[in-house]
Amino acid sequence: MKTFLSFLFFCAVPSTMATDFTGLDVRSVSLGRTHALSESFVNPSYLSFQPQKSIATSVYNQFQIKELNTYTLEGILPNKYLDAGLLVSEFFYANYQQCLVRTGFSKKVTSRIAVGANLRFQKISMDNCEYTKPFISADLGLFFRLNKKIDLALLVENVVDNSSLDKCILYAGTTYTIISPCKLLLEFYSDFNTAPGVSAGTEIELADHFYFRMGLHSSPFAPTFGLSFSFDAFTVDLALDKHQILGFSSMLGVTYHL
Repeated sequence: MKTFLSFLFFCAVPSTMATDFTGLDVRSVSLGRTHALSESFVNPSYLSFQPQKSIATSVYNQFQIKELNTYTLEGILPNKYLDAGLLVSEFFYANYQQCLVRTGFSKKVTSRIAVGANLRFQKISMDNCEYTKPFISADLGLFFRLNKKIDLALLVENVVDNSSLDKCILYAGTTYTIISPCKLLLEFYSDFNTAPGVSAGTEIELADHFYFRMGLHSSPFAPTFGLSFSFDAFTVDLALDKHQILGFSSMLGVTYHL
């Protein structure tokens, strides 16, 4: 079994690791793996629209194999000077280890517009592999709350990058609130070398503080699903993401609002 898992990991996982290990929050995964429209600080500019401080932890399990887990701890600190966030994430299996540290900063330009930047430190370690040095990259984000129904977001990942592993990717999206319990999200993305992709999702409040989410993303084409429930100062989120060949991956997160 160990040999089979090793074969699966080194053949299949690296091909999806670029999208799996970006520090996405549970909500983003369940809504079609959105980036620019993330309410975490995947898009750092959203930090300025966070209502309160929070601490979150999550576990992302790939393909229902218990050895393939990514563990994440995240803190968000909105304040009147410079909104900030910190995320630490780690994936390890056998002799392979991948660590990610992301810091984000944001500031409102007006009451409806915010700009932000992320600095990402990533290290990949593998026995008998040359990729053991740290990789540093930076992202830029813009968030615009047009009105009570429409949000617009822009994110450019890997604007600065000291490796040849990551491409610069542009994400642009919009959130439209049809009625208070229902939101639609649509996001386009491109690395300027391949055909553009799309992510889409919907979030519906079925009952007080209980949400159902679903979405899809096109690269590769796959559906996503999720649930969210809040009680007191806690929020519990669950997401499912389906790979066309390897099956479902799941992500569970708990957030404590300070």
